[in-house]
Amino acid sequence: MKKTMVALLALASVCAATPAASQRPHARGSPDSPSLLRLPRATRAGEQALWGHIRSLTRAGGRWRLRFDPGLLLFGTAAEQAQYEDTGLHGPVANDSYEVEESHRAYTYTVSPRAVATVLARSLAPLRVGLPELAQILRGANPRRRPLFGDPRRASYWITVGAAYPNPVLTIDEQYRP
Repeated sequence: MKKTMVALLALASVCAATPAASQRPHARGSPDSPSLLRLPRATRAGEQALWGHIRSLTRAGGRWRLRFDPGLLLFGTAAEQAQYEDTGLHGPVANDSYEVEESHRAYTYTVSPRAVATVLARSLAPLRVGLPELAQILRGANPRRRPLFGDPRRASYWITVGAAYPNPVLTIDEQYRP
């Protein structure tokens, strides 16, 4: 019994140290990379995580204002059915997700001055940026000449909206889209 237990423990430690053949190592910056943020971020009770497109980020009257066009980022059966209803195509959706935007109405949100914002670098690593820099990036400038992934003006973003009035945006994160 004791020898069997020792053998099982030895086997378990070898298995834990050796990745399974089906697992592939994560390349830094790959979509499966642990260096990417898990989006949407986890929210606390009462907070909202919304996906969509940023129309503008401006400073007015000492406050940041975000114009945000929310949509749905669907996966699985819901994505396949929406794709079929929109296009007539059956089967799996490209890139494992499907974007649905029923309207292009943008809503105005106040942004917390302490909001955390990230954009993606060419390596797909998240880059933390301040609100003034993000506003410039969204207008097409790149003041710090960062190696950005794609065009952040056309990207989609996750925002976290706070639970207490005036329900400010707490986080703004660019969503990876191939």
